[in-house]
Amino acid sequence: MTIDINADIGAGFEGENSSHDERVIKRITSANIACGFHGGDPAVMQRSVDFALKYDVAIGAHIGLPDLMGLTASPRKVSAKKTYAQVLYQLGALSAFAVAKERRIQHIKLHGVLYDASITDKDLAQAVCDAVMRFDKDIILLGPAESELLSIGKAAGLTTATEATIDSIEDFSCDTDSISVEASKPYAVQLLDELKRTLHKENIKLSSLNSAV
Repeated sequence: MTIDINADIGAGFEGENSSHDERVIKRITSANIACGFHGGDPAVMQRSVDFALKYDVAIGAHIGLPDLMGLTASPRKVSAKKTYAQVLYQLGALSAFAVAKERRIQHIKLHGVLYDASITDKDLAQAVCDAVMRFDKDIILLGPAESELLSIGKAAGLTTATEATIDSIEDFSCDTDSISVEASKPYAVQLLDELKRTLHKENIKLSSLNSAV
């Protein structure tokens, strides 16, 4: 049996210390790299891709709303038309850095309000799937099981992968394609180490989503 471990990285900005991102990425198999809307900037995106290459970690696009522009508020109805354009924009930005290193985007994971809305909002989920299909139909959709996003994506012919976020090793379950650890938590590195030891004891191999789904 194989399973993927993912975490969000690259939400910082040029000039900030990158040591935490590097400690996290060397312990996972798929990285969700911020694409400049909810966090990150060109220098950090490039650095994150470099980290992914250094530790042989798959590259994923962490797609959010334009929080850095001050254009988002508390959870609300998100425009499907705007979401389509924003997903394409962010995929294109991260892909530029990946292609420059002869790599590609393996998966897409939504952030924050988009992530939550895609669970039940069919129009928004459809917009995300349409954007992925137009950009690269081989990109994997990563999200919660039973969500509209994965249901619509699967119907459209996209590859989908389920994830479960854990806050402690007691939350671990094999009933998912990928385990997500919140990298911003102060105990993230310790939890990742505990998780990898547990997987080793249970003879579960680590593999990126390209191999796990």
